[in-house]
Amino acid sequence: MLVILLLLSFIQQIALCDAVVWRGSILTNTSGWYIERSSSNVSFYMDGSANGSISAVEVSPGRWAVGGRHTRYLQIDQNDVRMEERTNAHTGAILSEDQIILDSNIDPDVVINTDKPPGSDIITFDIQEQWPVSLRSQRYLEYFGDGIFSRNFDGNNLDFAGTTFFGSHDLRWFKESRMVLQQTNISVSAVFFGESPRKDTISRVDFMPTRTLVYRSESQADGTTGMRYRQAAMDQKISIKDRVNAAVEGDSVYRGRYQLNLLLNMTSNFPRYHEEEWEWMDCLCQGRTLSPDPHLARTGAADPPAGK
Repeated sequence: MLVILLLLSFIQQIALCDAVVWRGSILTNTSGWYIERSSSNVSFYMDGSANGSISAVEVSPGRWAVGGRHTRYLQIDQNDVRMEERTNAHTGAILSEDQIILDSNIDPDVVINTDKPPGSDIITFDIQEQWPVSLRSQRYLEYFGDGIFSRNFDGNNLDFAGTTFFGSHDLRWFKESRMVLQQTNISVSAVFFGESPRKDTISRVDFMPTRTLVYRSESQADGTTGMRYRQAAMDQKISIKDRVNAAVEGDSVYRGRYQLNLLLNMTSNFPRYHEEEWEWMDCLCQGRTLSPDPHLARTGAADPPAGK
């Protein structure tokens, strides 16, 4: 067979929501393309805070103590709208505030159309998926102590932005993001030839989600700070996951003491369905921003412990 299309969809009940996965692959005798997508009918809300001192804990009186440490891990993934956070902090004072709002739906079926004009050597597969996702988050973090590592990643169907702090002893950081996926269109074109031996091949893969990623980061920190972002191009060659073709990307590293501000707004629009309007959530931090401070002064719970 010149071109093979395999599409498998199944529904699996998980807890109180419907989890759906579909897979698609197109193969020729010289190349191949594969994709897997998954999402759920799910809503999630989280609002939390922590304010205190990270300190050693005496396990055995006068004999054995466990060093002070704070760890935090978070991972969300709905139809490749993703958020990941990891924090590891040593002895010191810490204040954190977080809010996350997630909504996703998988009501319509995935639609596949095949087109081969008469006399043409090109066959095109068009895939239409309407599984919308909205993920909004805010995070505020203050720390003063022996050292902290904190990494954040917000991604929306090959677009992403993220910030990393490493070895910081004095940190204030506010992050706000909004990610919306409305629908996804994929177009795969394959060319077949009549000569022998055959050299059929996949000539183009267009990955066309209608999506938005808005990311704002304001920080005052010492140590090493890294900031990365990427907006993917429509043409993703043969493999979507393994090699991403970027339209815009950036990577910055700062060592020392800095005040850094970053605002990103990435949007792609390939409408084939009715579009819904998504609203910003109420601000968790009541308009909290980081005002310029040449000495990166500490406030609130992140004041240095006595003796520092």
